[in-house]
Amino acid sequence: MPKSYQHVSEDLRRLVIKMVIEERKSQKEVSNTLKIKIPTVYWIVKTYRDKGTVIALTDDMKQRLMETINDDSTICIDGIIEKLHLSVHTFTVWRWLQKINYTWKLTRPIQLKRKDPDTVNPPQRYSNTIYLDECPFNLHTIQSHAWGKKGKTTNPVLSKDIGQNITMILAINCRNIISSEAIVSTGVNSVIFKEFLNKLVTILGREGQYTIVMDNVRFHHSDPDFYDSYPYQIKLLPRYSPFLNPYEEWFSQIKSIVRRDGAVQGTNDLISRMTEECGRVTQESLANYINHCEQFFQPCLNEEDIGRE
Repeated sequence: MPKSYQHVSEDLRRLVIKMVIEERKSQKEVSNTLKIKIPTVYWIVKTYRDKGTVIALTDDMKQRLMETINDDSTICIDGIIEKLHLSVHTFTVWRWLQKINYTWKLTRPIQLKRKDPDTVNPPQRYSNTIYLDECPFNLHTIQSHAWGKKGKTTNPVLSKDIGQNITMILAINCRNIISSEAIVSTGVNSVIFKEFLNKLVTILGREGQYTIVMDNVRFHHSDPDFYDSYPYQIKLLPRYSPFLNPYEEWFSQIKSIVRRDGAVQGTNDLISRMTEECGRVTQESLANYINHCEQFFQPCLNEEDIGRE
């Protein structure tokens, strides 16, 4: 015997559609609330889903839908309606997407490979960003661990008169070391620092648009008049943010090599080790250090606390 459906008005039919489709209520709940038989509620919903309001899918709308999905493949139907300013129901958009062969699928994220060429070699525009910093090297730098007999402490004996300490000043980008100098004994002051910046102009020329990134220490910006006439843009990192400077990792690598080769035998030995390590630098390691710093950019912009790693 065929089912008999309860006759309902058009207003009641629209209310059923609203409660089931838009408000996500169960058909049984709608049936009890509106005092309509469950088969009638089912028939109203099924008819709407099968037919709905007929709105033609034009070529222009097809193009707009495809462009929206290509821009963001994870956008939901409500997001599509909002972005395209549509006045249609979600099922209408869903049918449109089916007609142009789009379905909602499970995503399978692909992990970015650190050795992928696009990761190791950042875009060319990053080559114009130059990181500049200085770091002191102590002649008494030694390994923090050494072999020794059980029960005895290993105490290396260091000579007092083996030479002067050295400060290394370095300019790098994501591809190479651009310039480096070893400053003996005096360290780096504003005069030496400005001389190094002028040498960068000699190396790179005045035509390129370069950005110099450096720490916010006092002598880096003690002469505003000098920077007013300097051909490159200067950017100072926020105070107390060493994690934003790739130099921290780069200098750590150099010092690790210096310690690994045993106690330093004087100023010349230290300079030799520093020079040798600079010659070993690879584009991959520079890119990795810069990529690691960039991971903190967005958290800093969000004013999040950056913990120790």
